[in-house]
Amino acid sequence: MLVDYIKKIEELLIKNKKWKDEYTILPNSKNGGQSLCFFIRDKKAKPIYIAKYFDYLKDFGNITNAYKVEDCKSVEAYIEKLSELEAPYDIDNISDIVYYCKRSFNRYIEVASDTSKLFPKVYCYDENIKINNSFYGLLIEEAINGITLQEKMNNVMMDGKDNISLAITCMYDIGLAIKNLFDNNYVHRDLSPDNIMINENNKMILIDPGMIKFVNKNSTNLGYMFGKWQYASPEQFRGEAVKADFSSDLYSLGIIIYQIITGTNLIVKYFQKNSSNPHETICKELDRDIENVFFEYCSEEIEQNIIIYSIIKKLLQIDKSLRFSNPSSFMNAVDIVLKEETK
Repeated sequence: MLVDYIKKIEELLIKNKKWKDEYTILPNSKNGGQSLCFFIRDKKAKPIYIAKYFDYLKDFGNITNAYKVEDCKSVEAYIEKLSELEAPYDIDNISDIVYYCKRSFNRYIEVASDTSKLFPKVYCYDENIKINNSFYGLLIEEAINGITLQEKMNNVMMDGKDNISLAITCMYDIGLAIKNLFDNNYVHRDLSPDNIMINENNKMILIDPGMIKFVNKNSTNLGYMFGKWQYASPEQFRGEAVKADFSSDLYSLGIIIYQIITGTNLIVKYFQKNSSNPHETICKELDRDIENVFFEYCSEEIEQNIIIYSIIKKLLQIDKSLRFSNPSSFMNAVDIVLKEETK
């Protein structure tokens, strides 16, 4: 029941002296992704904090029927108990996935607690909570007042000029965010419209570092795809998350920019034609169908639009050496677009 989750949130806020009697805790109506989320609002109904639960056993269906969670103090102890049962469980696989889920939670905490302010600030957390026959990590972070880029794309009717303007804002704000991550030795690995907030000042903010990679100390070795496949770079789509770098994030940004302007997600479109390698088909169509559709939505006679498409083409190369050499090079190209916009 939700009341159990709400109670734990209130207890954590009180423990860390972040609770006020005027606050209310309500579930996010859009729950259903990686984490279960709640808003903590003040007396004017303004979101102050967001609480996120990471369910360590979410991917394992009914295994919790085999042994009661209540009898264990931690998820590690629970897996140990499972290993003692005569049941057909792949304990090594379960242990690996739980490990990476907990690592994602702890990396989220580490990055969002960083003074570099790369993400909304995490104020407090508890990495070991038992509720409703599962184990969770709980974090409470700063709320960004606004909407996601996905909500903007879903709910706002825009003409061609507005689409271009939104795409340029995305290129600049998220390109700068990727550069800041690069400068701090991070790779996001889960760039999507759901993970981009548009705040009250129309600034785009990158959120949710749950899949983040720490450059030079990453230990990803599972053959899993980190991030949403609809926005994944070729290397991530192949299950090679360890090979993801800044250019992987920029690839995802290229998919997003094209979608903002045309309404088409290229990976989804070409997955239907080539499910094993949609990125290969995308690369082949960049000078044909993809370009033709792009200029159906914006004039080919405007230099700014030509430059934007040339940037998209460079972002969406399969060979990483053909993409931008670093985030600064990408931002230099965006600056050229911005100069054209002011003419």
